[in-house]
Amino acid sequence: MAGGSVFATDFRKKLQEQDLSVIGQGLPVVLQIHDPQCSSCTAFQRQTRRALKSFDEGGLIYRVANTQTSDGAAPAR
Repeated sequence: MAGGSVFATDFRKKLQEQDLSVIGQGLPVVLQIHDPQCSSCTAFQRQTRRALKSFDEGGLIYRVANTQTSDGAAPAR
């Protein structure tokens, strides 16, 4: 059962990372422009997530702009 709980938490966190609506709302946001087909982007994303674990929960807002989606491509432009 614990494996399912970890998977669900990870899935929710990844969905939250894709919510770009917080940009421009007055809070500082770390925004990673990400192409899921780019191996360097994927490696950088893993490193970023690992580094963010050293911050308090809610200390930083981290979002991912996936260049393969229309919402994610806009900030990349």
